[in-house]
Amino acid sequence: MTGVITYRTREDGFLIVLVELTQSSIFLAFLLDPWKAGYRDFDQHKGSLKDLKRKLGAPKLKFHEIPKKEAALLLRQNVEIAHHLGIDIDEDAMKWMNKLGVMKIDYKQALYRCFNCERNDLSTDQIDEILAIASREITQGVIGTDEEEQYFKICAECENELHDKHEGQSHHHH
Repeated sequence: MTGVITYRTREDGFLIVLVELTQSSIFLAFLLDPWKAGYRDFDQHKGSLKDLKRKLGAPKLKFHEIPKKEAALLLRQNVEIAHHLGIDIDEDAMKWMNKLGVMKIDYKQALYRCFNCERNDLSTDQIDEILAIASREITQGVIGTDEEEQYFKICAECENELHDKHEGQSHHHH
C-alpha cells in the first residue's frame, strides 16, 4: 500500500503500532501486548498525531518509524497470540489488517519473542508458562489491572550476555 508510514512505541507494559495513511490523514493505532495477551485494542483517528496522543492519554509518547514489514509482522504475531488465547479482535481492526496485508503473512515464528532483544524466540517452556498465566488472567479478568502478574522472559543468548556481564559479582534474580 502506498502512502503508508508505520511507527511503533514501547512504553511499560504495552506497545503501539501506528499506521499512518498519509493521503487521508488517518492514524490507525493498534495497542498490543506482545508479552502476554497479544492484541489489546484499536483506535482509528482522523487528525493530527498530537491529538491522537492526547486521546490516548499519553501526550509524551514518542513514536519512531519502523519498516512496514516489521510493523506487519508485529501485528501478525499479536493476532496469533490473541487467537491462541481465544481473544476476540475488533472487526474494524481486522478489516484494516486485511487491507494492510497483515493476515497474508504465514506466521512461523514462536508466539513470544525475547523481552530483551525482541529478535529471538523464547523457548517452548517459557511460552507454555506465559500462555498458562495469560489464560488464567483472562479468565480472572485481571489483564490490564494491577493484579496482573509481571515477568520478564529472555532468550538463551541474552541470558548468556547478562551472565557474562555479571561474572565475578554475585547477583540474585528477583
